[in-house]
Amino acid sequence: MKTSRKPDHYDRAKGRELARLRKAAGLSQEQLATRLRISPKQLGKI
Repeated sequence: MKTSRKPDHYDRAKGRELARLRKAAGLSQEQLATRLRISPKQLGKI
C-alpha cells in the first residue's frame, strides 16, 4: 500500500541541497540516477 503526502519545507530543502551537490559534482540528473541505480523519475521525486 502506497502512502503519499505533499512535500514539506524540509523535503524541499533536502531536494535543493541534493541538486546543489549534484551540480557541484558536474552530474546531470540522469547521470546521478544511473549512479544511484534508480530511474530519473524516482530521482525527480526526491
